[in-house]
Amino acid sequence: MEKVNQIPRPEYFLYPESRTLGFFDSKECLEAAVTELKTLGINEEWFELFEGNSGIHALDVKGQEHSVFETIARNFQKFFGTGEWVLIEQAVKELKAGHYMLSVLTTDSRMRDEVVGVMRSTGVHGIRYVTKLYTEEIEAKGTQLK
Repeated sequence: MEKVNQIPRPEYFLYPESRTLGFFDSKECLEAAVTELKTLGINEEWFELFEGNSGIHALDVKGQEHSVFETIARNFQKFFGTGEWVLIEQAVKELKAGHYMLSVLTTDSRMRDEVVGVMRSTGVHGIRYVTKLYTEEIEAKGTQLK
């Protein structure tokens, strides 16, 4: 089982570019996913892990801790209820509940599908594929996204 202590924990949730992410209820499920993803040849540097208060801080819900652009973007997302805003709201709830959000750089659709397959097999929920242009909700096998 792969330990997740070395996975980067970013200080800020940048507008992702081609990343697949999901929520894990337990560290054991997260570690199982990381182990399996590494066997596919995915470099640990392509992972970002969000957890606890530091993860919530990195999400910067109000966009006030980084720049004027992020403040405007967050207000726009909230007002229009965009996919990005729904993701941020869910992420805050998940992290407050003690869950983990793992984000993996996915350079093409084949890689995205492989990452989704691993996530589904290791108990993830709320899977999304995010780019600078859109956020796509991907239903985890056996679960319904709300």
